[in-house]
Amino acid sequence: MRLRPCPRWLALLASMALLGRAEEPKDLYGDPLPPHAIARIGTLRFRHPDGATSVAWLPDGKTLVSAGGMGEIRFWDPETGRLRRVIQSKGTRVTAVAVSPDGTLLAWASQLAPYAAYGVQLWDVKAEKELRLIRHPMVELKMLAFSPDGKTLAIGEAANGLFLWDVEHERKRATIRADGQILALAFSPDGRTIAAGGYPSVGLTLWDASSGKQAWRVEKPAMGVSSIAFSPKNDLMAVTGSEPPLVIRDSRNGAVVEELATDGDSAHGVAFSPDGRYLAVVESSHAVTLWEVDGWKRLLCSEKARAYSGALAFSPDGKTLAFGAGGTVRLWPLSKDEVPPEEPGGGGSMDLSPDGRTIAICGGGLGLSDAGTGRPIWRRDEADAYTVAFTPDGKRMVTAEADGGVRLRDASDGEELRTLLKGEKPPEFVAVSPDGRWLAAGGREALTTVCPLAGEGRPIVLGSRSYGGDGASFSSDGTLLATGSDHGKVALWTLPSGGEVALLADLHAGAYRVCLSSDGKWLALNAGAQPSVIEIASRKEVGFAPWMHPDCTGPMDFTVDGRIVATGGRDRVVRIWDLRAGRALTSIEGHQAPVWHLRFSRDGSRLATGSDDGTTLVWDTSTWVAQLGSHADETTPEDLEEAWSALAGDDPKKAYGATWALAEARERGVDLLRAKLLPLAEGAEAGEDPVPPGEALRQLRAIQALELVGTEGALGVLREIAAGPQGTRRTREAEAAVARVKTRRR
Repeated sequence: MRLRPCPRWLALLASMALLGRAEEPKDLYGDPLPPHAIARIGTLRFRHPDGATSVAWLPDGKTLVSAGGMGEIRFWDPETGRLRRVIQSKGTRVTAVAVSPDGTLLAWASQLAPYAAYGVQLWDVKAEKELRLIRHPMVELKMLAFSPDGKTLAIGEAANGLFLWDVEHERKRATIRADGQILALAFSPDGRTIAAGGYPSVGLTLWDASSGKQAWRVEKPAMGVSSIAFSPKNDLMAVTGSEPPLVIRDSRNGAVVEELATDGDSAHGVAFSPDGRYLAVVESSHAVTLWEVDGWKRLLCSEKARAYSGALAFSPDGKTLAFGAGGTVRLWPLSKDEVPPEEPGGGGSMDLSPDGRTIAICGGGLGLSDAGTGRPIWRRDEADAYTVAFTPDGKRMVTAEADGGVRLRDASDGEELRTLLKGEKPPEFVAVSPDGRWLAAGGREALTTVCPLAGEGRPIVLGSRSYGGDGASFSSDGTLLATGSDHGKVALWTLPSGGEVALLADLHAGAYRVCLSSDGKWLALNAGAQPSVIEIASRKEVGFAPWMHPDCTGPMDFTVDGRIVATGGRDRVVRIWDLRAGRALTSIEGHQAPVWHLRFSRDGSRLATGSDDGTTLVWDTSTWVAQLGSHADETTPEDLEEAWSALAGDDPKKAYGATWALAEARERGVDLLRAKLLPLAEGAEAGEDPVPPGEALRQLRAIQALELVGTEGALGVLREIAAGPQGTRRTREAEAAVARVKTRRR
């Protein structure tokens, strides 16, 4: 068959298609972004969400394995830090991991389900499949160790001792009893003995690996043993624990050879280099130190290591040390005197600037990044901030810091301007009122405190009950403050008096986060698996049928018009809800760990989400907004009259829909509301009851509809209402609506 030449016009079209094809968006590190994301702050490289409690190298040194929280085992390229693959264990939490000496098998222990049995999974690394699940009764499995020939797997329990598993014949070979928890486990290099240590009375014991008979034992070495490592020559054993923290023993009889000084009264991890020349130790300060075995000289100490888990392992060539540092796996090339600086994380508490252009992020310091590109603008490592919030003009930010101080900082460079509050413990949240007058700060261990942001006036402590939950939210005019707590209580307060308006909810599941819509009309809160929206005026829950976000213990935020709510939680998914239609618009996925922070920009065009995976993602919301339906063209005069009637009803869901129906009708809705509302201006009912009666409630909802329209015609009606009898609730609501519309226009 003869191939015919491609026509010129077809080749031109193909070229145009290639040129027009959008390049896959990437973050600053060259990793792809999820659909609809425009930037990532932080990196996914070497990130192990919820903590890397175990690390191990495959024998070729080309793959690093980490395990820990969330039941995941992660395989990394040690050269680039890129994730090669993730294995989701059958358990909820991985407690130990081990690699066979030849690198063909991987074993990990985990709890198979909450309040259920534990198990050990054996995995074929090359074939990428499970070989065996070793189920175990309801006793936690703490430690795993392969014998040097790979034929035996030692499994340490949290009680009763350990047992030896015959890998080849898939059966339990022996059980070795010990009183207490096995916290450390290691085979000798020749495979003839196995050592274990623990707490409280396991002590340090050496057994014959074949017979299970005890060779020697050190009774209760002070406060227990946390880790054990044999030297490659099999003559020494390094043991960490408490009092003394680091001891070198003769592996033949347990006699003390040397006690090495550490920076505290305990140490948590230890490993010999493959050639036996060096010893690495995780100290109580989470620093990593390197000792020269010949003469026991302390060569290097990395105080910036932050090795929280005690997990560490030398590469097969002995040139690199890997260790777990919270949610990160870090590498220390031993040719350098210090661990290379960790890439700044982006998954801490964060706030998106009102204009959506920058993001302030806490975590190991305080930093500001460009929300459009993810590029860092400035960083202050000395500002140990837990949480942050921008002021409404975006020129300053408020931080709650580790020393208990709440500080005002310049957003342009992070420079401290002054201290606003000072307590013994750092607040878990800070919130700034949209009008810039008030600051609220609190936490689960402290009552919420409100103070003037300008620094004039005394702080107000709200109530005597524990409303120091994980969040607080202001209305746009700063006159209302909603607070929640993990005790399930949600309260609404008036400012500046600090008086409690109402207890809106008493939820047994807890209301961890609360969020007021900008107009103060609606309150979103979560209570475990069931998020809720409450109408402030009626104190009633909207109760949308599809309103469900599994395990929603995370953040919530409204767009400025109150129509869209975003929710996040443990399931790693961010859900976008259309309250007008009572349905989910979309679910966005891109995080690898729970989402604990999210924030819309003031105009709603961007959404920032922060996660335990160490990153913050910035999303373009235009695709979701385009899905918002409008029935304005289909609305008849009869429909508008029906909507007017629904505004006075007891059903807040119907009233919400009616409010939007009038708003979407634009000028036709304005004309109807003008005709209905203005004749009521003379002698209008004050409506001062906490829950207004039907007619007053209808007027408040109608004012909200006019605010949503926001045209000159709508503003004209609002101004006429605001000019009515002074001091009435209707007049105040109209004045506030006019001010909010003007603010949004600016």
